[in-house]
Amino acid sequence: MRRLPLILALCAALVLPARAAFMPPPVPQGPFTAYTPSFSCPSGSLTAATATGGYQVVGKVVFWQATVTITTNGTCATALNVGLPPGLPVSSARPYTAFGRENAKTGAALQAYTPAGAAFASVTLASNNAYAGQDGAVFYISGFYESQ
Repeated sequence: MRRLPLILALCAALVLPARAAFMPPPVPQGPFTAYTPSFSCPSGSLTAATATGGYQVVGKVVFWQATVTITTNGTCATALNVGLPPGLPVSSARPYTAFGRENAKTGAALQAYTPAGAAFASVTLASNNAYAGQDGAVFYISGFYESQ
């Protein structure tokens, strides 16, 4: 019985350092870095809109968020292309998706497709790939992807 504490101490000394070797790296804490996303329409053009966004990079993974407010839609149709954080295009290895919500007019679910190697996300309605923009619409979009 006297050896049990010694055995437990030896086991702990052997196991704890090995376990620490498998600990994941710390995740950065703090606010996202602000950026101003570009935006465009593959068909037509927006008359008046504004955008704000933020991002954080962990290794090669970029977590991003964008808010696009469409004051006057104009002739924009089919999709809204929203720029990703500057200098951090999507990896050419694979495409990614992101999701969002139109928050001012319909509350519709949005999807955003980021093609491999692209620097933008193409935003459409999640239910049928239709264009979700209209006068007064506000898009909230967020996601993550592997950068190049």
